[in-house]
Amino acid sequence: MLSIVRILLALSVGAVGLLLGAPAQAQDTLRPIARVALLSDGPGVQGDSLSSLVAEELRVLAAREFDLRFQTAAADHTLPGAAQLVDRAMADPATDLVITLGVLTSQVAAQRREPPHPVIAAAVFDPRLQGLPLTGGTSGTSGVSYLVAPDLLARELVVFREIAAVDTVAVLVGAGLLQALPGIEQRLAALEAEVGLTLVPVGLGASPEDALDSLPASVGGVYVGPLSTASPQSIGLLAAALIERGLPSFSFGGRGGVERGLLASLSADWAARLARRVAVDAERVLLSDEPGAFLVHMTASERLVLNLATARRIGVTPPLGLVLEATLVGAPMRDPGVPLSLDEAMRGAVEGNLALAAQQRAVEAGAAQVREARSTLLPQLEAGATGSLVDADLAEASLGQQPEWSAQGQLTLTQVLFSEDARANVGIQRASQEARTHEFAALELDIALDAAEAYLGVLRALALVEVQQANLVLTRESLELADRREAIGAAGPAEALRLRAELATRRTDLIDAFVQVQATEIALNQVLNRPLETPVAVATTVSEDRLADTDLLAAYIVDAEAFTRLRDVLSAEAIRAEPGIQALEAGIRAQDRAGRAARRAFYLPTVALVGQASTSLYEGGAGTEGLAFPTDPMQPMAASFPEAPGTFWTLGLNVTLPLFEGGGRTARLARATAEVHRLQLERDLIAQRIEQNVRTQLHVTAASYAAIQEARRAADAARQSLDIVTRSYAAGALDVTALLESQAAAQRAEAGVTNAVYDFLVNVKRVERAIGRFEALAPAEEQEAFRRRLDAALQSTSSTP
Repeated sequence: MLSIVRILLALSVGAVGLLLGAPAQAQDTLRPIARVALLSDGPGVQGDSLSSLVAEELRVLAAREFDLRFQTAAADHTLPGAAQLVDRAMADPATDLVITLGVLTSQVAAQRREPPHPVIAAAVFDPRLQGLPLTGGTSGTSGVSYLVAPDLLARELVVFREIAAVDTVAVLVGAGLLQALPGIEQRLAALEAEVGLTLVPVGLGASPEDALDSLPASVGGVYVGPLSTASPQSIGLLAAALIERGLPSFSFGGRGGVERGLLASLSADWAARLARRVAVDAERVLLSDEPGAFLVHMTASERLVLNLATARRIGVTPPLGLVLEATLVGAPMRDPGVPLSLDEAMRGAVEGNLALAAQQRAVEAGAAQVREARSTLLPQLEAGATGSLVDADLAEASLGQQPEWSAQGQLTLTQVLFSEDARANVGIQRASQEARTHEFAALELDIALDAAEAYLGVLRALALVEVQQANLVLTRESLELADRREAIGAAGPAEALRLRAELATRRTDLIDAFVQVQATEIALNQVLNRPLETPVAVATTVSEDRLADTDLLAAYIVDAEAFTRLRDVLSAEAIRAEPGIQALEAGIRAQDRAGRAARRAFYLPTVALVGQASTSLYEGGAGTEGLAFPTDPMQPMAASFPEAPGTFWTLGLNVTLPLFEGGGRTARLARATAEVHRLQLERDLIAQRIEQNVRTQLHVTAASYAAIQEARRAADAARQSLDIVTRSYAAGALDVTALLESQAAAQRAEAGVTNAVYDFLVNVKRVERAIGRFEALAPAEEQEAFRRRLDAALQSTSSTP
């Protein structure tokens, strides 16, 4: 009747407008009035906000067709009060549509048979548990429709069992709803086999403690169902009481209850989605469609919410797959660690890596070798002492020249005046030390690259975890579609079973992706020389800014001519700056000096000045007195053998020129010459390979840069295809195989985007290593000097015909 009136009025207004030229605004004033009653269980909980959302959505949809008049009313949070409120709305002849937004009012309204006004019960908990009519996915009752998530209670109980490994669960609902559900024990018993749990209904009154004190001892967990009178504060008190008793809990109310201390919930944006769906169904009712034929099931993208702080307090360890799938509140999954950037990781590796520390000690030892070689050209002072014991008879017969007991001290000074070997050794050791220094610099670049790749590996792994999480959400949404199709008889149970198996596979993939995160973090910690299980706090995404930081390459790789110049310039820069080339150059100088020394050894002697001072420290025993002639008083003097002084010194010049060493000098010369040639060839080979590496890496980097855009296009197309396939599957036009194939293609495409981005960033770092410099390790002035040098070289090659 209402639609006929609307049509007649529209025709009348249109005719008057044509005849009299009435303004268009006059038509709006003659829209048919539609009075909509919005009923909630009681004031101050969720009814007011949901009423506003429904009214706003309905105005958006139907305000052009109807003059909407809303009447909001609330019961007193009791079943009798809800029944009286619904009766008053039904008895009002001016009412065109009744929408109930509370569990109690929806329970009362959905059980009506042939109501005087159309009814949409928007807050049904579980139709089987509440004994509501359900035929082919509709209410099957003239004038009555309701909205419910298909098998939500069963799904939540199964998830609860997986999280907490419980066997017996108390289903806690408001006392008013419990009164409205006669025979609830039998209905829960019918649900037990499906969810694998023993279910015990418990009514919650004003005090959570009273309800919990009445729980049977066998109860291992509590499912917190609809609580129409519960405020956020009372939910918090209930959660605290459950934690104190060590009981895991699952909230029907979504994320809010978990944030206040309950263990878990399946959260979805139900309020906005429900308001939109109610508005759509309400418009259809106002346009005279039969609500009894409306599908009652609605779906939303559900996401498990876990309070890990609560889990730890009650000693529950949820399975890793569920934790990774969930949105976490209360506490992080693990210690987030100290924030670490890519540049900090590279610098930290250079400062703390064990391989670099060992190589640094080798450089320090080499410096000591240089000093040791130089020391042979400096004065050498040596102190010594000699003690001797000889046969007494021999000492007696030595005429005082060889006492039985004696000790002498010596002090020897040696100064090499000229030694080609010593001078050559100093030069060789200096060149070798320079080579060691360049080798250290090369290792430093390699370690910095290892750190960069490890860091980007962590970021890649984290991003792939997000891809797997999104894929898991898609699979769960597909499962909800399959459940909905099965509920309305459009599909058999095989589709849902196939998707449940796929959900388990996706969860395994997510676990594997998380393990890869841990493996890459361990690898990064090893490079940084930190405890291997140290938490790594890195950025979880790569922003466009990070890609913009690569403008050094991106500005050239899109221009073929400029890219050719860039390859030429960077190849020359790499050969000039590569520490490995410089190390070989130092090695060549060392061998060349060895060759010169070998040639000079044929005609240059070694000249050394040697001085020695010696003193007698002790003489005793036989032979200590020299031979003396007997004295004669008649003679003017007595004669005896002279005695050697006790302290004396000597000074000598030592000149040595080997005449023949069995061909040793010739062999040394040949070896040094061959080594020089070998190192020169090796230097040329290394330079060739460096140039090859630079050019190859630049081509690979350019390709990976282009691959990012292609991967994004592929991902966009895969997402659009998946959206089409999902809608077709929901409409029954495609089977579950097509849905799974499309979802797998979308997942591969999203992973392809992630891999393309990180492949490009890794390749950029490899280019930096190939040219022998990292901007993260270079001072600002050195970076600026490099940019100026590079720009000048590129402009020079550009201007060359």
